[in-house]
Amino acid sequence: MLMSKIVNYDMLRSSLLLVLFTCCCLSEAFQMQMNLPGMVSKKVIITGAAGRTGNLVFSLLNKDPRFDAVGLVRSEASAKKLISKTKCSLEEIVISDVTLMVSCCKHLLLSTLLVFRQKLLTKDT
Repeated sequence: MLMSKIVNYDMLRSSLLLVLFTCCCLSEAFQMQMNLPGMVSKKVIITGAAGRTGNLVFSLLNKDPRFDAVGLVRSEASAKKLISKTKCSLEEIVISDVTLMVSCCKHLLLSTLLVFRQKLLTKDT
């Protein structure tokens, strides 16, 4: 009975990443526009960016000018691995163990505040 309650979190996270990426691509496909000068790119946070699926999604979104990709990794070692694979900058990475709820909530709240701040700044200009 206990075995039926066990959830494969890696599989679930990979599936969610794929769904989010697909929804994002479909949404953008309907708009069919690239960022023009003065347009703000959409901020996207990719959890597990140093892993297999997350790395692929992060690499694709990081190359696309319509998106401002931020990779979420668990450790400094994972951050270094991601930087070496994708040649991204440290500013594009957040180090946080998502299994620690307090740390996760703090970073998500800060990221959300940064997005709102960016939107407010772009409205003023």
